[in-house]
Amino acid sequence: TLTDAAYDFGCGSFECGGVITIASNSQGSTGVDIERLHDATAIAHDCGLTFGLGETEVNVAIRQSTLDSFAALADSEGNLVYSDLETVKLDICAAQGVEMSSAGELELKLIFAYLGGVENGSIPYSEIVRLLHATMPDNKTTEWVNASLLGAVE
Repeated sequence: TLTDAAYDFGCGSFECGGVITIASNSQGSTGVDIERLHDATAIAHDCGLTFGLGETEVNVAIRQSTLDSFAALADSEGNLVYSDLETVKLDICAAQGVEMSSAGELELKLIFAYLGGVENGSIPYSEIVRLLHATMPDNKTTEWVNASLLGAVE
């Protein structure tokens, strides 16, 4: 079901299906419990954009702090480049005393690619706001989110 939903959102079945399988296996279940993603140790990671260290629910203050950091880095037209996402993530990791994991790096690439960053060279800050508030973006990639697209993130 999740693979089908991911496909509907433009994520390649192989890539998203793989992550879903990893999450399921890591949770020790048949299927993925969305409310227990933090238990999927193979993909769970610290220094989240909306979660405090060790937290399992969105923290409104952390999310706002993250958005404030993105806003400060946005250019005069309100756009962010990939290195801006990295800067914010690395600052969060440093503040928590942890290193960014490969899952955390993948998270940034997914966000940037999904919001059209590969095609446009940047993403609108307003779309980060929408995404972190669990609202569908107005602008997203026209490409399949797959290994090829993620490999093009710079």
